[in-house]
Amino acid sequence: MGYPIIFKTKIVKLEDGRLIHFDLSGCNNDNEGRRPDDWHGRVFTESEFHDYAESFKKNSKPYKESDGFTMKIGSRYCTEYDYGEHLLRMKKKAITWKKLCSKYSVSVSLVESVEVYKGLSIKPLIMTPDEFEEYLRENYLKNIVYHIVESKVSDEKQVVEALENNKMARICICIR
Repeated sequence: MGYPIIFKTKIVKLEDGRLIHFDLSGCNNDNEGRRPDDWHGRVFTESEFHDYAESFKKNSKPYKESDGFTMKIGSRYCTEYDYGEHLLRMKKKAITWKKLCSKYSVSVSLVESVEVYKGLSIKPLIMTPDEFEEYLRENYLKNIVYHIVESKVSDEKQVVEALENNKMARICICIR
């Protein structure tokens, strides 16, 4: 049985009052969320975030009152209800972007394109991230040589803009 694991959560309070919810998550039967650059980010208004957290609590009971667990937060077994409560607690501990960057080593890279080298060709095929994912699905048994073209962003506004526009981003948050 597969269940989600939330390894780490960070909530950032933006200058305009909105929030970014960063999480390092995966599943018990895959390797997602186990590298420091597997973070996901999502921008919310305060009310959207509150509704998001409350949505986990609907149709769920706390772990202590339930028949079993449905997920883990770190190493703690819990239910969706507990995760909603966890998000609301983390919101109270939200820090600014500046404090996040001073306390942790934060790196955000936007995936601009992927250069794919076929055979002995010197000139690569240049693909968007979505085109490359499709290409990988179609050619999963072949040896593929590729290079990911990224651009670094570090400014709060650039990170928010990238997340709002659903740009493919590699987010890394590590302890200094």
